[in-house]
Amino acid sequence: MSYKVNERVLCFHGPLLYEAKIIDTEKKEDSSTYLIHYRGWKNSWDEWVGPDRILKWNEENLKTQKELKSNAMAAKQKSAAAKKAASLIPKGGEASGQASKPTGKRSRESSATTMDGDSRETPQRTKTQKSASPVPHVIKNEAVSEAAVDAAVKAVEEESVDEEPPLPKHKIRVPDVLKLWLVDDWEHITKHLQLISLPRKPTVRAAIAAFRESKISSLTNEIDVDVFEQAMAGLVIYFNKCLGNMLLYRFERQQYMEVRRDYPGVEMCDIYGAEHLIRLFVSLPELIDHTNMDSQSIDCLLGYIEEFLQYLVLHKEEYFINKYQDASPNYRSLIGV
Repeated sequence: MSYKVNERVLCFHGPLLYEAKIIDTEKKEDSSTYLIHYRGWKNSWDEWVGPDRILKWNEENLKTQKELKSNAMAAKQKSAAAKKAASLIPKGGEASGQASKPTGKRSRESSATTMDGDSRETPQRTKTQKSASPVPHVIKNEAVSEAAVDAAVKAVEEESVDEEPPLPKHKIRVPDVLKLWLVDDWEHITKHLQLISLPRKPTVRAAIAAFRESKISSLTNEIDVDVFEQAMAGLVIYFNKCLGNMLLYRFERQQYMEVRRDYPGVEMCDIYGAEHLIRLFVSLPELIDHTNMDSQSIDCLLGYIEEFLQYLVLHKEEYFINKYQDASPNYRSLIGV
């Protein structure tokens, strides 16, 4: 089976099939290799693959792609259910006749599931306690400043694309319902060529402010309040700085340019909504690794972020759209699709 330059294909990346395009070919003695660009992915993911990784773009193979995705989602859900059931078994085991003693703190697994379903070891983190464990007096202001975020984004973008990126030292545990939503979001935009209508209501800033109001009354001392306020302000800065550089699919970039033109001087957190915000949390651990925040501040920040994600799950009907907008023929012509 041979393929031509610019041909639309399906390509295996791990266990799943993704839409891709042939951008170059190289003939060898007995076979050819192909330079693949995955649609909606950064150019840094382009790679040379053999014909065994590629399938023709046709109805039969598209059906296979859907089946593989469905099987992967089912496996993730089954794995999550098994872990939840295992967590209910007392640590001493039933044979001992002794139940484990409550510790007064919510335990967390030492491994986290990535967006691809792989388990990666991460440092165990416990939720900050108001009295039992100290909290940082501040999350270093320079670590959440615009200059620091710019430097972190630049450092991530300049990492060598020829080497496997190092695993982040920290992990944000994204709820399964939001992981599934991210997969559907990717399909709507990169496969069905749809967009999220902008400006969004509620906006990113409004979602963060609502969570702040729901949480801040439970903080009983000034230090906790100050740390929490800095964490929430930091999220706004990270979103505004990362959106144009890291959070958009190629098909959305024209819309982003139009938004910047139509709303001069308006921050992107006042235009975009939670749909784009949750994309940030996939990249945030790697960005944080490039800041000078101390480990205690990072644990505190990530703890608040995980609470925020749970808040979004509880209020998902309010913050997430249920219908995407079909891109106009004029828009699609500007993109070249």
